[in-house]
Amino acid sequence: MESRFIVLEGMDGTGKTTQALRLLDKLQSLGHATEHFREPGTTEAGEALRQFLLSPGRPELSPESEALLFFAARRELLEHKVGPALTAGRWVVCERFSPSTLAYQGLNERLRAFVLQLHDLVTQALPQPNHTLI
Repeated sequence: MESRFIVLEGMDGTGKTTQALRLLDKLQSLGHATEHFREPGTTEAGEALRQFLLSPGRPELSPESEALLFFAARRELLEHKVGPALTAGRWVVCERFSPSTLAYQGLNERLRAFVLQLHDLVTQALPQPNHTLI
């Protein structure tokens, strides 16, 4: 079977990491090579953006600015980690993706449209999840 890109979504503290590790164990037991990523994070730029976004004393940002930062991390992850892993035939399990940005930064119709436009612009021609589990 070819590689797959699987995303786990959910609120903070709902067990995404626990479930990701269980899924990775199962996939490995079936003989699949796997990669485990988190978003934002995983790449050098993604980890720097994660540290900034999650820091308690950071300046308040508009939802649009936050979305731009999340999509910058996402682009790096897709280009430098997810794409190469899939090309190499590995299964990718990732904690969070565009649905999280839509949920957290898409607070009204105008912001949802902005996030969806960003998704189309930033992730075009890059791998998209085969499955998203919420």
